[in-house]
Amino acid sequence: MKEVLRQLLGQKDERKPADESLFLSGRNYLNPQMPAPLPEKTQLPPVPTQVGPVAGLVTVNDNGQIFQLAPGEVYEGGIRIIPGPAPTFTGLLDDYPGAAAAYSLRRLATAYTGPLVQVRRASDNDETTIPYKDDGTLDVAVLNAFAAGTDAFVSEWPDQSTNESDALQTSTSAQPKIYDASTGIILDGGKPALSFNGTSSYLQITSPASINTTNNLSAFAVNSPNDISANVIVSKWETSTSIRPWIFVYVSSNLRLALNNNDLKLNVSTTARKQLSSFVYNKSSNVIAIDGTPTSFTYSSNLQNAPSVDVLIGAERPLSPQAFFSGPIQEVILYPSDQSTNRTGIETNINDFYSIY
Repeated sequence: MKEVLRQLLGQKDERKPADESLFLSGRNYLNPQMPAPLPEKTQLPPVPTQVGPVAGLVTVNDNGQIFQLAPGEVYEGGIRIIPGPAPTFTGLLDDYPGAAAAYSLRRLATAYTGPLVQVRRASDNDETTIPYKDDGTLDVAVLNAFAAGTDAFVSEWPDQSTNESDALQTSTSAQPKIYDASTGIILDGGKPALSFNGTSSYLQITSPASINTTNNLSAFAVNSPNDISANVIVSKWETSTSIRPWIFVYVSSNLRLALNNNDLKLNVSTTARKQLSSFVYNKSSNVIAIDGTPTSFTYSSNLQNAPSVDVLIGAERPLSPQAFFSGPIQEVILYPSDQSTNRTGIETNINDFYSIY
């Protein structure tokens, strides 16, 4: 009847703009005060775009109706949000390749797609691998689900370099701990860590050819020693013989790098605390560093050739381990090369993640 009266009076229906797409279930986007007719098929109004990561079904109006948007789109607050490209992962080994061996509870290389750690739970001795999440950090949800209510220990710390020199421990009494039945995941600085008990726990890398270097060697380790009297971070050192190429160890309140059966012993004073310990040996501009602060030293001999001597994390003397590390270790990276030009960059990458200094 109203439409008939309008026609007789020559009036236009001003409630209906030319573009019906501006209506969305009862809301007029040109004049919100005017009710909108119900279209046969509700359409999204033309709106600006923003970048965002949301996808799927989403409620887009006051009446609770749900629209299927394009994959990766969401309509929220009058804005259609279209996600941009997923962030690209870049690991430390992508920026600084060539590691002989690399162990960490974060992903270090784009090329590495394996787990970050393999763990054993004490309740039934079952084992599983723990992967990384999209951001490269340890998937703690998987670890929590597997180990809840019991202790869990590390049986394998995979090598993330291309050399597959995995650090192993088959003896259950010698495995470092990663999960506590009462307190959960072992953390250091808020991030997961392997806890070495100072009496028996260590990991062994069997005859790693990639680490048997006689010329250059660089090492980086994130660790928190509870004791700095005689505690090894990492070593290729068999004290039952004279085959002792190198050892990185805390001795008498010092961080020590010893080379070639103690032909060189360099000490840098330190305390029992979390630190980034590193050294670069190239027979000329050699340094040992704590938290990025280097101490230079002179030594020019080749390292002993010791292809049969295993590398240990958390101890020395593969034939009869001793000088066990006490405390958390989160990362150990070894290069069979001179990383003097990259040392600061590598240390910065590590510190940016672990916030050590």
